[in-house]
Amino acid sequence: MRRVTVRNATFQQWETLLTNRTKRHRAGHVLVQGVRPITVAVESGLAVREWLVDGDRTLSSWASELTARVRAPRYAVSPELLRELGGKDDAAPEVLAVVALPDDDLARLAARAADDGAPLLAVALDRPTSPGNVGTVARSVDAFGGTASS
Repeated sequence: MRRVTVRNATFQQWETLLTNRTKRHRAGHVLVQGVRPITVAVESGLAVREWLVDGDRTLSSWASELTARVRAPRYAVSPELLRELGGKDDAAPEVLAVVALPDDDLARLAARAADDGAPLLAVALDRPTSPGNVGTVARSVDAFGGTASS
């Protein structure tokens, strides 16, 4: 496991995945943070390219099991740098994942009507600028009875 404790070239590449949409799409990777988003990415079959873990603490059972089950290079990152990548002022995330973006092909999504026969309610996002925007749209779709399928 490699250690990253300073803002070196490797750190700058991860930072670019967060801040530069063009380079993120060119690289074909995104930095995923949070228990639910990482779990969903893995369960959806997206390829984890790298794990970034807190090098100064023992991982939770969830993080230990996930990083052991999904083989990818692991980097022990200092809490300060993880905090920066995680966008948190108070605490560093215990794990982040560099995940391969899925193919940009809508054919991979199954379009189907709701179980009650209601017509399909679909939303397509084209390069949203903020994860918060995606969350807002997802909550709105849920409020209108939408479902997700992939």
